[in-house]
Amino acid sequence: MADEASLRRAGHPAPHRNRVSIGWLLAALFAPPIGWSLHLIANYALASHSCYPGSVPKSPTSPAGLWALLIAIDVVSLAISLAAIVFAYRAWQASIREMAQHESPMVETGEGRTRFLAVWALLIGSLFFLTVASDSAALWILKTCS
Repeated sequence: MADEASLRRAGHPAPHRNRVSIGWLLAALFAPPIGWSLHLIANYALASHSCYPGSVPKSPTSPAGLWALLIAIDVVSLAISLAAIVFAYRAWQASIREMAQHESPMVETGEGRTRFLAVWALLIGSLFFLTVASDSAALWILKTCS
């Protein structure tokens, strides 16, 4: 076991933890995947039931307002991901010097708990923003009930 003096020298694993709320940081980590999941489930449920209410297709055209509703769901999901990206970037900027005593810039990029979580929230938010945006492109290219 390490003695108390060496533990004090090592310091806290997240010295800038008071600069960023851990609750908001966790929300930035988990909100984009949850938003994408709800987007996927809602879009599938609305489009499939509107176009195929039974075992036979309803009609080749979509019901009035369905396309606008699906776009609105996509916009909300994109906004959730974008908000997570913005918060994660601000959290990363607030904790960028969290463990800056190392020489190598490769070691500094994700070291420190707050900065590590902010970097991952930034990556996850960006990934799910691109995922929802690419899924939304299908609404602009394809007919809703075709």
